[in-house]
Amino acid sequence: MSQYGTKMQHELASVRDTVESIWVAIVLAFVLRAFVLEAFVIPTGSMAPRLYGEHIDLTCPCGYEFAYGWSAGQEQRARGMAVGDGRILAPGERNPAGAVCPTCGYDMMPEEVVSGGDRVLVMKYLYRFQPPKPWDVVVFKNPQDNSENYIKRLIGLPGETIEIVHGDVFYRPKGQSEFRIRRKHDPKVQDAMWQVVFDNDFRPRPALFEDVNSRRPASSKIYPPEWRLADPNSHDDAKWDIAHDANSQYGRVLRFAGADGAREGSLTLTFQDNDRMFLPRYGYNGEIQSDWKIDIVSDLKLEGVWYPSGPGSRLVLSLSSFEYLFRGEITGDGEVRLLCRPTEGPGSGKWRLLAPPAKVASLADGQGHVVSIRNVDLSASVWIDGRQVAASVDQGAAITDGVMAYPMDYKWLKNRLALARQTTGAKPVPNPEVRIAASGAPAVLQHVRLMRDVYYTSPSITDSPGSNSEYDFAQRMGVQRGRPGWGTDGHPITLETFDNPDLDQYFVMGDNSPSSLDGRLWIKVAPTLRLYDDSGLRGDPNLAIGDIDWPSFLQDLQRPTASARSSAAAYIRSRLSLGVRDQVRRLTSGEVQYDSVEDSLKRQIVAELNGMIDSRGLFDPKLWLSWGVTLPEPARPMADMQAAGQKLPPMELRRLNRLAFQAAMPEAVSRQWRIYQLGTVPRYSLIGKAIFVYWPSGFLVPGLSRLPVIPNVGRMRLIR
Repeated sequence: MSQYGTKMQHELASVRDTVESIWVAIVLAFVLRAFVLEAFVIPTGSMAPRLYGEHIDLTCPCGYEFAYGWSAGQEQRARGMAVGDGRILAPGERNPAGAVCPTCGYDMMPEEVVSGGDRVLVMKYLYRFQPPKPWDVVVFKNPQDNSENYIKRLIGLPGETIEIVHGDVFYRPKGQSEFRIRRKHDPKVQDAMWQVVFDNDFRPRPALFEDVNSRRPASSKIYPPEWRLADPNSHDDAKWDIAHDANSQYGRVLRFAGADGAREGSLTLTFQDNDRMFLPRYGYNGEIQSDWKIDIVSDLKLEGVWYPSGPGSRLVLSLSSFEYLFRGEITGDGEVRLLCRPTEGPGSGKWRLLAPPAKVASLADGQGHVVSIRNVDLSASVWIDGRQVAASVDQGAAITDGVMAYPMDYKWLKNRLALARQTTGAKPVPNPEVRIAASGAPAVLQHVRLMRDVYYTSPSITDSPGSNSEYDFAQRMGVQRGRPGWGTDGHPITLETFDNPDLDQYFVMGDNSPSSLDGRLWIKVAPTLRLYDDSGLRGDPNLAIGDIDWPSFLQDLQRPTASARSSAAAYIRSRLSLGVRDQVRRLTSGEVQYDSVEDSLKRQIVAELNGMIDSRGLFDPKLWLSWGVTLPEPARPMADMQAAGQKLPPMELRRLNRLAFQAAMPEAVSRQWRIYQLGTVPRYSLIGKAIFVYWPSGFLVPGLSRLPVIPNVGRMRLIR
C-alpha cells in the first residue's frame, strides 16, 4: 500500500474517532442530564438575595451593590406600553421606581440594564440514596402546575408538624407534644442566610441626602442610619471618635481613645426611620410586605473587626430582643463573657451569665479579629474569627451554677405575641437596641455591620378558590380567602408519612419570604398529583367540608327519632354541641334553608365530627349491629382487636371510627381519603438538590431576551 493510502486511512480513522468521541460525549451529556446533573434557570426572586430571577443590578451612591427584582410586568408598567424583546429600558424610564438601598435607605437609583436569572446545577436522584435534610435548597415540580419547576428551601420533614412563630421555624416530631426550634446547625447555612440591615462601610455622604430631602416634603424625607454617641453629654461616650471626616474614612472607622478604669464609652446605632429598618425588608423587593406591628426582626448579628491596642482593651457588643438585652464582653487578653438581663420588670438592673466565662488566645497581637454577638433561633452566642466561643443553653438543659438558661422558648413567644396582638397604641413589639461600648486601652473597630436572619412571615391566603378544576380540592377542604396560610403562626401544618415513601410530604419556603409563593399559600393542585386513596388503609381519616353531602347529612340529622340511639344520625346529633343542635333544629323548623347553611356552621360541624373520630367512644359494636350496619372489610380487623380489649394506636382508632361513620351514613359521607395535604411537596415531586450557581445572572442582549451571553463569573458559588 502506498504512503498516500496509509495517510488517508489514518486521517479517516482520526475523523471516525473524533465523530465517535462527539457521539459518546452527546450520549454521556444526555445520561448525565437524565440521571445525575441538570441545569435550571431561576425565573423569580423567591430565593433572593441568595439566588436571583430576572433583576436589575444596582449600585447605590453609598457604594453598596444589590439586586432589584424585575419582570416583564414591571417593565410594562414602567414604560406604559407592551414589552418587546429588547430588555434595556427606554431613556428616562430605566430608573427602577421603588428600589431602596437595603443598608442606607437611599431610593433614587441610577439607570441600569436588566440581567437574567441565575442558572443552577441540580444533583438529581440524590434523594434516592440519602434523605432530604432541613435547609437544603431543593428543586421540585410545582404542586400547583407540574409543568413548572420551583426552587425553595426545605423546611419540614415527613412526620413533623411545622409552625412559623415570629419568623422562626418550629417543628414537633411525630408522637411528641412539644415544639422545638429548627436551628441551622451548619454554620455555612447560617452564613448564607444572613442579610444586611446596616453596613457601616457603606455610609453615604450627608450632602447626598441633604440634596434629596431639600426637594421633598417632611413626610417623605429619608435619613441614613448612623452610629451616634449613646449620650452626647457623656465624657465617657465622647472617647469615641466617630467624626464624619477623612481621618475616620467618613465615619467608617470607629476609634476609641481609651479610658481609665472600667468606665464605658458607648455608641448606639440610630435609625431615624425606626418603623422600617427592623422589618423583614429586602432590597430585591422594594416595597415592604409584612405586619408592621408584629414582624420586628430581632434575630441579629452585630459584627466588626477589632484592633485592641493591648490586653487592657475591652469591647462590648449588645443586642436586644423583646424585653431582654444580650451582651458580649471581649478583652484584649482573650477573656469572653456572655450575659443577659431583662430590660424591664424584676431583675432589670442585674446582668447574669448566659454561658460559663471563656478564654481564648490573646487578641492584642497587632492584628484585626472578627468579633460578633449573635441572637438567632432562640440562642445567643459570641464568635471570634469564625469560631463560636460562648453560647447560651436552652431551657430544661443542664446548666452550670451561676448560669441562666436562654430566657425565651416556644411557649414564651406564643404568649408574648398573643399579648402584642391585644396591645393598642404603643408599639407592641419593641425595636431591637444595638450598642457598642468600650473601656480600658485604646482600640479601633472597622467593618462594622448589623445583619439579620431570614424572617419567615405568616401571611393569609389572598386568592379565592376559583371554579376551575385545579381548585376543586381546596373547595372540598373548605379553603377560603383570608384563611391563615399553611404552617403559619397559630395554624401548624402536619406532614404525613406513608408506607410508600414516595408519598411522604415535605414543606418548603422561599428565603424571600414576603414575596415567595410557597407552601404557605398553595391552594391549587396539578392534575398529576395523587390526591386520594380509596382503600381506607392510608391517608387522612379526618373529614373535610367536601367529604360530606350536606343536604343528605342535614336531612338525616333532623329526622325525629324515639331516642338518641335509634339511628346513626340520632346518635351523631346527640353528640354535637348544643349550639350546633340548635341550628340543626332551625333547619328542621324551616327557619333556615339547606342551601343557605353558612360555611362557618359547616366548619363547626366538621370540627366536632373530627373530634368524635379522634375519640375512643364513637364506634360501638352493639349499636352498629342494632342498626344493621356492616363494617367495610378494612375496618373489621381493627374492630376485632377493639372487641378483644386491645388498645388501638391513635391512627388506627381514627381509621376505624371514620370507616364506621361512613358505613353508618353511606349516603352522606364520602369514602375518599386524602393522601395529599395542600401546601406540601410529595417526595415523588422532588427533582433534586441545587448545588452550584454555574451561570450567575448573565446580562441579557436586546432582541435575545432568553440568551444570557455574559455570566457574572465573580458570583459563581456553591448553594447553601
